[in-house]
Order: sequence, then structure tokens, then C-alpha cells
Amino acid sequence: YTNILHQQRGEAQVANAAHYLSKTMGHFLHGPSLHPVESKLLTTPLSKEVLTPLPELAPEAEMLMPLLDLAPEAELTPLLDLAPEAEMLTPLLDLAPEAEVLTPLLELAPEAEILTPLLDLAPEAEMLTPLLDLAPEAEVLMPLLDLAPEAEVLIPLLDLALEAEALTPLLDLALEAEVLTPLLDLALEAELLMPLLDLALEAEVLMPLLDLALEAEALTPLLDLALEAEVLTPLLDLAPEAEMLTPLLDLAPEAEVLMPLLDLVLEAEMLTPLLDLAPEAEVL
Repeated sequence: YTNILHQQRGEAQVANAAHYLSKTMGHFLHGPSLHPVESKLLTTPLSKEVLTPLPELAPEAEMLMPLLDLAPEAELTPLLDLAPEAEMLTPLLDLAPEAEVLTPLLELAPEAEILTPLLDLAPEAEMLTPLLDLAPEAEVLMPLLDLAPEAEVLIPLLDLALEAEALTPLLDLALEAEVLTPLLDLALEAELLMPLLDLALEAEVLMPLLDLALEAEALTPLLDLALEAEVLTPLLDLAPEAEMLTPLLDLAPEAEVLMPLLDLVLEAEMLTPLLDLAPEAEVL
């Protein structure tokens, strides 16, 4: 078996190796103890020709699960490195219908180096959607944000969510403020908050963001990030109807949240649109 992996001479030999791999992987990995061949498989450098058909030969997630379990360290890195095109990562995500498979994948990426190629391989939003779909609970989203200590990882994530369809589930997964807070913390610079607001051109995306900020703790950093008027202006621009401004004021039951909002409106240019958005006295 080891010789088949090493002697990759010609397409026929590669086909034999892939066929033998699919037939024996389940038997070896599901055995009572770790087979020597398994250890050899994880330590042996595999070429792209052998590694590429591996996800395709695993129509069920049972084959992928033990492979991830046996890779506690960054042995998974070459798998992503050998996947410069999205064709290889797509079946990997398809094989992970439940979040159990995605969780160890994120856990195996303690540093952002592994997460970066994963996002790079997702140039279109179609790939990001299943990744978010596989994260029904916030536990999967948390490590994703934890792996993004620098803004470089978060920026492509927002870029991949150019369409509101991708951003909506991301906000849905942040039902609790604990998940939204680090997302805002990662946007300490206004450059990061701007594209987030740009992606919320339609009120449907901005509304849940405000809904998620029911507690003042989440709304406060959002206003803090808008210290410069450039960030607050588009936020008001995105509120052409009063329905959007009303919940913003409703979320400010205590003066602590309302005060910085008024402080940001020191210039009359900003106060004018705020009053324009308040055609009825209820908002005023």
C-alpha cells in the first residue's frame, strides 16, 4: 500500500492508488487501533494527483471525519496548500453537511495561515454560504472570529459577502451580542466598518444588525467606531425611512448611548438629515 503511494508513475498508477485508497481507508481508520498504514498516510507527503480525488472518493462524511480526527496538528495544511483552485475545497465542504466536520477544521487552524487560504479559495460567495450554513450554532463562528486577530482575515470575509445573502446568515449566527462584539472589535479602524455599512445598502441587512444590538453594550462600540462623521453619515443615509431610525433611538434607553450619538452630531450638517428622517413627532 505504501509502495502504491510512493510509486506514482503515470495516470494508471495514480488511478490504482486512488482506488485502493477509497477501498481501504474506511477499514483502516475505523479499526480498533491505529494501523501503521494510517500513520504513514498522514506523515507521507502526498502529491496533488493522489490528494485531489480523496474528497471526491468520500461521498459520505464518515471518511472525512476520522481523517480530521487523526490530524490534531497542522498536517491538514498541505491539503489546503494543494488546493489552489476551489474545485478541491468545494467537495470538502459538501461532505460536511453537519457542523461536526467543520468544527475540527477550524480548530486545526490555530493560526490565521490556514484560514487565509480557505477564504482565498472562496472567490465567489457561493462557497461562503455553505460555510455559514454549516455553522448553525455560534460555536463555529466564534473560532472563525478568534482566528482573525488582524483585520486582514476579516476584510476578505466581508469582500466575499458583497451580496446581502451571504451577510444575512452571518448576522443571524450572531444572535447573541458576545459574537457581534468581537466582530466590531475587529473593526477598530473605520476602513473596516465602512464596507460593512456599504454591504448593508438595503435596510433588511441593517435592521438585524440593530436588532442584535438590543443591549447597549453592543451599540456603544458601534457608535465609538463612528467617531468620525464619515462613518455615521452613511449610517443615516441608509435610513431613508423613519422605521430604521426609530429602533436606533429605542436601543438608547439610557443617556449613555444617546449622548455619544448627539456628540457625533455636533456639526449641523449631520443634524439636518437626522431631523429630515424624523417626519413624525414620535421620532423627534
